[in-house]
Amino acid sequence: MSVYCKENESLLKKSFLSILNQTIIPNEFVCVMDGPPGKNLLNVIHEFKLECNKLNINLKIVKNEKNLGLGMSLAKGIQFCSNALIARFDSDDINDSKRMEMTLKFLEQNPEVDVLGGQILEFVNDIDEVTGKRFVPSNNNEIITASRIRNPMNHMTVTFKKKSVLDAGNYIDMPAFEDYYLWMRMLNNGAILHNLPEVLVRAHTDANTYSRRTGLKYFQKELHFQKKIYKDGIINKATFLRNVCTRCTVRILPPKLLKFIYKIIR
Repeated sequence: MSVYCKENESLLKKSFLSILNQTIIPNEFVCVMDGPPGKNLLNVIHEFKLECNKLNINLKIVKNEKNLGLGMSLAKGIQFCSNALIARFDSDDINDSKRMEMTLKFLEQNPEVDVLGGQILEFVNDIDEVTGKRFVPSNNNEIITASRIRNPMNHMTVTFKKKSVLDAGNYIDMPAFEDYYLWMRMLNNGAILHNLPEVLVRAHTDANTYSRRTGLKYFQKELHFQKKIYKDGIINKATFLRNVCTRCTVRILPPKLLKFIYKIIR
């Protein structure tokens, strides 16, 4: 987990609790502090550390002296992970108590899978009040097809093989598209990706979620990402042009219209 230095303390506490309440708890947890945290955030992390000690979870705190962003923080954190399998958690999302149980059971039965994710429901304040959903394709062939148009994985739900991620070059600094770029490189590298049909995570959203995905800066990030995967040979020219005309164009739409489009295509 990467924790932003200005994270919401209440949401982080709930996210930590949903990890501790797993039917199968981790034997190790790596938490990357992305920038110097405030006192309240430190208190939440300290409480989490005490609970980890009770449950014999080896908690590793990795500190960034300054904010490096999600991609660089995760790339750094992976280097501190001891296990062959790594589960990704978001600092403001709530995990289903059986997330890891379902994940590990599937991976034991399907050892060829390199990345396993699942479905998400979205909430704003109350996790029982669903405000949206993001369902992604299941098998590897469907994921390959979908990946040319949209991100085929829900990042906060994935568990992956450390070696497979490192073989593809690890996370790379690609603001707003860190995970999408990783999946594209992994698929291009022959990795097998899969998604469970079950909802594994309740993902937190807020009034600014769609605002952050629009505007000139986000348009530039999207264009940079599309240029990179085209230059890498991951997508062809026709796909690149289509994505520029569709994905890039929507980035300059008003947030309310973008939200409406997202709900349709999901």
